[in-house]
Amino acid sequence: MKPFIKPLRFPLHQDDVLMFVHIPRTGGTSLAQLLQYHCPVERTLVLDTLESQQQICHLSKQESQQYRFIRGHLPFGPYDQAVYQYIQPEPVLITMLREPVTRLLSFYAHAWRMEWIAPDVSLQAFVTNPPYTEEYRFRLDNVQTRWLAGAVQGNYQVAEDGSWLSDAALLYLAKEKLEQYAFFGLMERFTESVHLLNHTMGWPGLSNDAIPHLERSPNPTKRKQIDPDLLQMIQDRNHLDLELYAFATELFQQRMQQLVSELVVIPSERPSPASSRQGNRNKTGQAAQPPRPTNQARPNPMQAQQAVQPDRATVANPMLARILRLRELGWYWWGMARMARLLHQRLPGRAWRRSLLRGRRPKRKHNPQ
Repeated sequence: MKPFIKPLRFPLHQDDVLMFVHIPRTGGTSLAQLLQYHCPVERTLVLDTLESQQQICHLSKQESQQYRFIRGHLPFGPYDQAVYQYIQPEPVLITMLREPVTRLLSFYAHAWRMEWIAPDVSLQAFVTNPPYTEEYRFRLDNVQTRWLAGAVQGNYQVAEDGSWLSDAALLYLAKEKLEQYAFFGLMERFTESVHLLNHTMGWPGLSNDAIPHLERSPNPTKRKQIDPDLLQMIQDRNHLDLELYAFATELFQQRMQQLVSELVVIPSERPSPASSRQGNRNKTGQAAQPPRPTNQARPNPMQAQQAVQPDRATVANPMLARILRLRELGWYWWGMARMARLLHQRLPGRAWRRSLLRGRRPKRKHNPQ
């Protein structure tokens, strides 16, 4: 399936409901804290547990319509018994994805840290033993594909004839849903994902130091530490997620290229000196005369200034336009610091450079004549 390229900009309106489909262990906690900067807490609904999802049906219509930001560990769809039926059937969807094997290793470390499993349970026992595979089935096998496909008949809920969706149908549905999402990011490229999110929603940019990174596993299991047979079994059980992640990586790269193309300012073409000299002469070879002034009324300068508002993409100075564009991504202060370092390196004399850092002017040596 060839990814569909659509416009990146998706500014939120006053009545829109932003929904973050939080797939476990994909960097969603860090993104949720970032989203909370733009969404009031009193208008946020968190659905991380099954009990909180079941409480939605008891909300009144006025209470359910007050929420503008919904996040939680739930697949969105007609069979979710929560957001789709009681709040908003068409919210603005966003999510995060992660490399499937790394995500499973992170979930194993998280389950061990939260004491969901005994400390002596190995990774192989966690992946292969029936008690764990049955309890955490939807968090071990093709989690991201099922989460994106959503709560549809035959995915998390068995169809009326007792069958499940086929792997091909499930993967096709997940890819189609991913293209319809207003935004999705990749855990492995989290900083770029945040810049893409801010650009998509029209929010002000952040510096790289201001981007949060929460709930990191202290001692995660490395891929190279896994037995090759066990690694192959994990990849076989997550073959849909691997194909989905390859598709998402390609689509994410296309959106990043769109972001760069929208931010880079192309200076207007200037005529060459030869063409300008030729343009100043008429067909007879004589110099062209400037146009004579007419008797028309001259426009008011104040009205002309109000009528023509310079756009940031059409600023006459290309360097200034580039600075304005970079400022949206939070790189303005980085550029100012870089400029200060360059000026510092160009100052004459080592003593002058030291003195500027210390905040005082050095004394000149007196050379008696």
